[in-house]
Amino acid sequence: MRERRCQHVNKSGKRCSNNGNECWVDGWKPNQPADAYYCDDHMYQHGYCEACGLCHAGEEEFEFNPHHLCDECEEQYRAELEGEEDDSLYDDDY
Repeated sequence: MRERRCQHVNKSGKRCSNNGNECWVDGWKPNQPADAYYCDDHMYQHGYCEACGLCHAGEEEFEFNPHHLCDECEEQYRAELEGEEDDSLYDDDY
């Protein structure tokens, strides 16, 4: 079994001590180990979406996304925010 610790190595050569999230280059595959493991602090730095764990390195929309999310996860994030804003309109107690 592959170690699940974050695989990021800093400039001094020390490996990150955080637990890593599963990351995939070509998508999730049943009964297959993840391609890599990176913690929340290092997923984006290595080209992985912080929400789904899929690799999107080199995609302009991903590289410049302030939320560190791929297009699909960004759309879900925005939809959830819009839903919360709409729900808040009806939270007044009368």
